[in-house]
Amino acid sequence: MTQHASHTSPASHGCALCGGNDLVPLYHALHRAIGYAFGRCRSCGLIQHVEKTGSFADAFYKNTYHDLPHKTDEPANRVAMFERILDHIEKRTGSGRLLDVGCGPGHFVAQACERGWNAEGLEPSTSAVERGRARQGIAIYQGTLTGDHALPGDLYNCVTFWNVIDQIYDPLETLVAARAHMVEGGIVAVRVPNGTVHHMLRAAVALAPGLARRFRLADMFSVHPYSFTAETLRVLLDKAGYEDVEVRNSPLSGGDPSGRRSRPGAVLVSLMKSTAAGVAALISGITGARVLLAPSLIAVARKPL
Repeated sequence: MTQHASHTSPASHGCALCGGNDLVPLYHALHRAIGYAFGRCRSCGLIQHVEKTGSFADAFYKNTYHDLPHKTDEPANRVAMFERILDHIEKRTGSGRLLDVGCGPGHFVAQACERGWNAEGLEPSTSAVERGRARQGIAIYQGTLTGDHALPGDLYNCVTFWNVIDQIYDPLETLVAARAHMVEGGIVAVRVPNGTVHHMLRAAVALAPGLARRFRLADMFSVHPYSFTAETLRVLLDKAGYEDVEVRNSPLSGGDPSGRRSRPGAVLVSLMKSTAAGVAALISGITGARVLLAPSLIAVARKPL
């Protein structure tokens, strides 16, 4: 994930999903330990940052994120996950032209190209764009969908957002902009942390907020501006003008996403993730996919013909 643009906070415009202005505070004192206060929109149920003062960690993602040590291992940890996701996408649309928004140095773009896609990326980070172009030999354009960019005029069969939509302050506008770059009947694919699961984790940690910073408990959950559940993700895509929305448990990446634990700690995290994925798959199967409890969700939808 790295698509960010500096926009006025939607706090002054209300909830980014429904426009409501009534946020019920959550987690009480936890925000003092993690740096962000959350609330739930009383109208639509979307959990989001209460105070939004510009883009979320804009400079961090543009200048620092791709230099973190654990980013070195991330591409290998995500290969199997993306293979499964591409299998699912290709069942709906085949292959063709693909745009990965917030592509970083373009590892997914390269993986899609290896499978026969004519894949390109869009990324605001100058260093990530330069590394992607140099190492991968792939097409990466600099910019954002709702800001300046130099995307070609040709339309895409598929536009992907891997852990992007929950971290930008204009998710609805970005998805609307993506639709303008897609062929009729094209597919959009979105992966986000599962807001239901991360809400439960934040609520549990909030019972002992003093321990959150000391033991890095914030590594357990997302602190991003939006926490989309399966329901609010469907509403988001519907409002953005898509149809045939399908939301399911996302396959998990391997390794330790924080990259800050010892080797034994990373092994434990991998074991916990595998266990959580197995339990989530069982619950999804039993309930006919009505209850989705994997740590992340993936949504696939279609631009109307």
